[in-house]
Amino acid sequence: RRLEEWFASDVELDARPGGEGVFRWGDGDERRVVVREVEEDRRLVLDWDDGGTVAIELEPVVDGTRVHVVESSPDFAPAFELRAMAWTALTAA
Repeated sequence: RRLEEWFASDVELDARPGGEGVFRWGDGDERRVVVREVEEDRRLVLDWDDGGTVAIELEPVVDGTRVHVVESSPDFAPAFELRAMAWTALTAA
């Protein structure tokens, strides 16, 4: 559920290593993932269908939870600026 709050409009995910999932956004964009790594309530690493990877780490802090996101991709660098702006907007809300 948190992925739907923080990341995409609709998320279907088998959150086990090797599990598969689909992320859907309100604009109709849909991306598939394979789960690479899971540490419950701490870390999730996903391999995107475009060859990129995203690592999401949760860190407890006094006022709640800090979310660290690291994305990498061999061919998709221009989109990272857009994603960074989206993450900034989501976390500022």
